[in-house]
Amino acid sequence: MIAGLPNQISFFAAYAPVALAVGDPIELLPLFLAVDTIPDMFATAANVTADVALTALLTERETEDADEPSPVN
Repeated sequence: MIAGLPNQISFFAAYAPVALAVGDPIELLPLFLAVDTIPDMFATAANVTADVALTALLTERETEDADEPSPVN
């Protein structure tokens, strides 16, 4: 994936040059994009789930650290 671009643009930017280089017709790319949308939704859901889980874990650790008294020197 090309960072900073919507999925449709990055899909064509990544696959169109390859398709042209190997001689495949680029007219099929919209069909491939339609099929690629389903796995992309699962990847997005997994990414969001991982972000939420990590945020919850770090927040829990931060809360536990704040509850412990700090040692006095």
